[in-house]
Amino acid sequence: FEKLKERVRKGIPAKLRGVAWQLLAESRCEMESPANKGVYNALKLKKIADPEMEGIIERDLARTFPTHVLFRDDDGAGQTKLRNILHASTPR
Repeated sequence: FEKLKERVRKGIPAKLRGVAWQLLAESRCEMESPANKGVYNALKLKKIADPEMEGIIERDLARTFPTHVLFRDDDGAGQTKLRNILHASTPR
């Protein structure tokens, strides 16, 4: 644990950061567990209780990291993934 903590504090290379944090947080295991299988996809598709939130999410997508290559295109990979996460985490 100490060695891992030391290495993380030194910095995780950008190419490995996403995978490393998923492993450290055990999020992929949690997401793929039988109890949670399909929950994220179901939440993405479920209707948001406050219709105004849809507009707020759409408006803010383009303003999030406007200079980052992943978020430049309206229907690009970055904005689509962020939209899905925000939609899934918005109260129902």
